[in-house]
Amino acid sequence: MSGDINIHAQVAIVTKAKLDAISVQGNCECGDAPPVITDYVIVIDGSDSFNNKVNINGETIENDAFDETKKWVSNLIDQISQSDNPSTVSLVQFSGIKQKEADYRPGSDGDIGAGLRHYRIEIAPTARPNARDATRFEALDGNGQLFLCLQDLAMDSFTNRLNRALDGQQRNTVLIIVSDEEWDCKNLQNAFGSGITNPDKVCAAVHQKYEAVHAVVVRPNEFNDQNESFIKNTLCRNANNYHKVYTKNFDSGMNKAGNRILRSLGYKERRSFF
Repeated sequence: MSGDINIHAQVAIVTKAKLDAISVQGNCECGDAPPVITDYVIVIDGSDSFNNKVNINGETIENDAFDETKKWVSNLIDQISQSDNPSTVSLVQFSGIKQKEADYRPGSDGDIGAGLRHYRIEIAPTARPNARDATRFEALDGNGQLFLCLQDLAMDSFTNRLNRALDGQQRNTVLIIVSDEEWDCKNLQNAFGSGITNPDKVCAAVHQKYEAVHAVVVRPNEFNDQNESFIKNTLCRNANNYHKVYTKNFDSGMNKAGNRILRSLGYKERRSFF
């Protein structure tokens, strides 16, 4: 006698693992973010057409616009320097020699040889400016080659000096221009391309390097403003950064412009710049 017996068996295997160590790689930095460095590049007009008579404290003074502008700049620098915010300051005086515009090689710091300059750096980029240095120079007394100067200030050869003056990755660059409304730009070589440039191209290059452009435009004649649209929309790209001043109210107009600029940049206002 025989028979079959079927047996169904299940076998379970359990594996245990032991974690000996955990290693986490990477860098974690905690603390405050690095401060933002603000670079102030101030450009003032040293041309013949700018140096008009101006009214200061109720008195009209002949051919004094340039000297009074230097005082204004000195007090602007002093107000900036009183802040703990890290910053650099540069001061450039522009004018120009009309006959030498076409021959000028961009990036030459205004130098055209024989001791002649289209513009001059009066205070090189520095983190510790001496406000009195803004008054210790004479006017160049040429024509108004503003865009020749601005094109150079937009080149790496100049903006790299800002980094060397105060090292830092986070930067805010501000250009402050004090000028009349008479400018020349007909035969200027293009530093960022070929051929001859123009004011629109120069301003486009400037805005590639500067976050804000303020223009303080001083005029001898009220109600006859020129280049309004260009100044607002192309030079400043912000109507609030356009500051009108007339020579008959020069001191009050410059005080208002200076405080508007300081306020927009987060600084305390100043009672008077003169």
